[in-house]
Amino acid sequence: MDTSPIWMAIPLGTRLTVRCHHPEGGYADSVGFLTRASLDQLELDTRHGKRVIQAEQVALVHVIPTRQSA
Repeated sequence: MDTSPIWMAIPLGTRLTVRCHHPEGGYADSVGFLTRASLDQLELDTRHGKRVIQAEQVALVHVIPTRQSA
């Protein structure tokens, strides 16, 4: 059974929402493109810059489908 984090199976460049648990309590979402992934962390390129998220903070990962042009 593979126990790798879900983001290891997502291709780089994919747009994601990542819900993170903060040690002080509560959650926050980050939206961006997956630029780097390892077992310990993932990195998103967000509109506010690079965001490195540690594996233990990740509560949820959701792929955002790309928009279809008209």
